[in-house]
Amino acid sequence: MISIFVIAPIIAVIDSCQKMKSLSYKINSASCIGCKKCVSVCPEGFISMENGKAQINDCIGCGRCYGVCPTNTIYSIEE
Repeated sequence: MISIFVIAPIIAVIDSCQKMKSLSYKINSASCIGCKKCVSVCPEGFISMENGKAQINDCIGCGRCYGVCPTNTIYSIEE
């Protein structure tokens, strides 16, 4: 028999992953300084540089890029 102490943490992780999928991040190109910090932290490699500005091509909603942006040019949107 599986204990609630085993199931509860698993449910919490699944729930948090589902919440992450509802967020996506975008970049305001006008204020991007091209520092590439977001590129280096994206776990999926979905951020690339185009004309000296970062572009998010796809997003898993982890928020790592948002946390390292020195100009706060990355913002979240709900999907």
